[in-house]
Amino acid sequence: MTRPRILAPHISLPATVRNNDYYRQHYPKLVADSENSALSTVWTPDNSHELTHFERAMTAYVTDPFRGTVHRHTLAPDETIRTHEIAAATAALADGAIAPDQVDLLISVSMWPDQLGFGNGLWLAEQLGLRCAAWNLETAQSGGLAALQAAHAFTASGLHKTVLVVVSCSYSRAVPESSTFAWFLGDAAAAAVVTTEFGNRAGGELLSAAAINTVESQHEFIATPTDTPYGPNLELTPSTARGSTLRKYTDYHLSSVIDQAANRAGYQLSDIDFFVFSTPVAWFTDFTTQLLSIDPAKTINTYPQYANIGPALPLVNLHEALNAGHIQPGAIVLIATIGSVSSAAASLLRWN
Repeated sequence: MTRPRILAPHISLPATVRNNDYYRQHYPKLVADSENSALSTVWTPDNSHELTHFERAMTAYVTDPFRGTVHRHTLAPDETIRTHEIAAATAALADGAIAPDQVDLLISVSMWPDQLGFGNGLWLAEQLGLRCAAWNLETAQSGGLAALQAAHAFTASGLHKTVLVVVSCSYSRAVPESSTFAWFLGDAAAAAVVTTEFGNRAGGELLSAAAINTVESQHEFIATPTDTPYGPNLELTPSTARGSTLRKYTDYHLSSVIDQAANRAGYQLSDIDFFVFSTPVAWFTDFTTQLLSIDPAKTINTYPQYANIGPALPLVNLHEALNAGHIQPGAIVLIATIGSVSSAAASLLRWN
């Protein structure tokens, strides 16, 4: 049987872009008092102990009230994140010349979905004309990579031939822009097909995968039901832990899953041609290259363009790396993500 592969992902972004001048103009008092804000309490190194790799990389950004954020795409008042999920999914199917009746399963990852209580999967299936099962998966920032790993497992087992993965992040609906916490968050959607069919298409063949939970960070963030201008939703706020476990355990969580994925495939880090990390903060590429002692030229940083787009990051960053020509045929590619209150994951691919 043909081994499953990920076909090239497609992305869709809201047209509205907020730069830092927007917040300086609309929230000057918040900017002036930013060091007492929610954002700074989470992203400030703890100098009471020896700094972790994560904290050392962070220190270059602590004098910036925006912590290195430059641009964020945000939904307009009349937009839903499903609009962008459908656009990305439609493009992914069209690129693979895949008809709706050839999709055996839809896996939807929405953080958050457009309606409180139910994921976007069913509505996506309806609007895309799919009759297959439509499942919703959640593991916060690692949701996008977890969905790809699940899709690979289903297709490798023969249970399904073609799985559509649709991932989105709509942080602007979960954090009001009047909170400094919104300054490093953005919105985006992405989609990819994992299939054992269409063997002549270029794509990533899974060599190995790993995942662990990040239970140590379970108290870092709070999701509270609230009424918003767009309807009932969950508001995301940092807890009194103030990022302490993120700063302490990110080194361990990320290196653990990367080592597991590489070892299971019989590879060393030096054998890997390109690294696609989720980049939820401005210093994440600096952090990962220092932690793993890898060449910065072998990875990509989309944070300046998109900020933190949650579970959409691995597919968006893979899309950007492919479009920039960083991933050549035959390349060994490692994708790695980490999420608080969720999991960390890594997948090793050969791009054929």
